[in-house]
Amino acid sequence: MSINQPKIINASSVEETPEFRNMPEVEGFQRAGTRLAVVQLAAAEQAAAGIWECTPGVFRREISKREFSHFTKGRCTFIPDNGEPLELRAGDAVYWPADCLGTWHVHEALRKTFIILD
Repeated sequence: MSINQPKIINASSVEETPEFRNMPEVEGFQRAGTRLAVVQLAAAEQAAAGIWECTPGVFRREISKREFSHFTKGRCTFIPDNGEPLELRAGDAVYWPADCLGTWHVHEALRKTFIILD
């Protein structure tokens, strides 16, 4: 019989990632870079979890799955397609519904923990 165990996502594993990956460019704006650490979950969990960091810049959010995230560092504005801008900063937690697309404007380097639900 298998016993379910909690999974640890070590924040230092993000810092061990040597380079940020460039996000797709949004014409006329600084390009943001991201890096992340993801915990390996069983396929049956139908989820992904991790820690994500982003440098200042602008890019499109194209994730079509549901997500819950908690910002632990930084400040940004998220402008959902056909919606009002959201000002987000360290300490904020956000539930992103499926197909919540829009544009990130990262003002100060961000760090968040997240879980993406299939």
